[in-house]
Amino acid sequence: MKLSLEKIEDSGLWNNFTEESKQGTIFNRTEYFEMFSKKIDLWFFCKNSNPVLAVPIIKNEALPFSYYQGPMLSKHINHLEGLKKIERTNNILSFAIEKLSKEYKNIIFSLHWSLSDIRPFIWHNQNKNTLKPFLIKPRYTAIIQCKNFDAFLHTIRRDRKQDLKYATKNLIQVKKSKDGTNILNLYIQTIKEKNSKINEEDKETLTKIIKLIEQNDLGFILKAYYKNKLIAAQLVLEDTFYSHGIVLVGAKKSNNLGVKTLLTLEWIKDAMEKGLIVDFNGANSPNLADFKHSMGAEPKIFFNTVLK
Repeated sequence: MKLSLEKIEDSGLWNNFTEESKQGTIFNRTEYFEMFSKKIDLWFFCKNSNPVLAVPIIKNEALPFSYYQGPMLSKHINHLEGLKKIERTNNILSFAIEKLSKEYKNIIFSLHWSLSDIRPFIWHNQNKNTLKPFLIKPRYTAIIQCKNFDAFLHTIRRDRKQDLKYATKNLIQVKKSKDGTNILNLYIQTIKEKNSKINEEDKETLTKIIKLIEQNDLGFILKAYYKNKLIAAQLVLEDTFYSHGIVLVGAKKSNNLGVKTLLTLEWIKDAMEKGLIVDFNGANSPNLADFKHSMGAEPKIFFNTVLK
């Protein structure tokens, strides 16, 4: 398949494509990219002047707190079925990989979980001893696809239902807000209580995400209060198809109050009311994965790929 390449400078054009693509998440919008000082190139691959694939190239390293920054198929290609979809998708991706590998020394992608057939990445430079193949690392996230919250509540594990009773008993209040005041301090407190080292890049990125939420209609913050004091918060970013749980932070004293379960359920309810798929954005450590699956989320595999 022969496609034409077009480097995109028009943010409106790029964001319109992203909004319609099943792989197009908030992490690929220009407002998100603009939070970082890194150089990011935006490419369209076109058939008869119509873009069939969009690819962001993030140079040197992946961005923190970010997922699914990789190839995005057009709405038309995503809606194909059967053999036609397999052939078109593989041909488009193979062409794009070949072209981009000649343009860039390093290519780093986080592939969306809806892009399950990754053979074009496996096949690139296969059996070419002098050329390096993609390094491919499987990762997991957890998602919820349901529109009926009352029916969904029956799927959560017994201990999560018990958490909900604790939260009710302790009169935990949850408020939806776009005000990020004290959220960063709560994050720092959470990290310190875990005896973990505070990563300055993560801290800086979280500050920018809070600002993004405050200044744009791209997400919100759920805040939990105990005796009128902020003790936990869930940061959420949204796009056309998905509601993303960015980070759940909470003081150690909130662990026995059912707060995190309550916050998570309030987020899930909000997403279901909007018809969005809930994406926990990662389920790769035993304890976190267990919590997310206990909330009724199913595992989804996705892949990080690197060509150097």
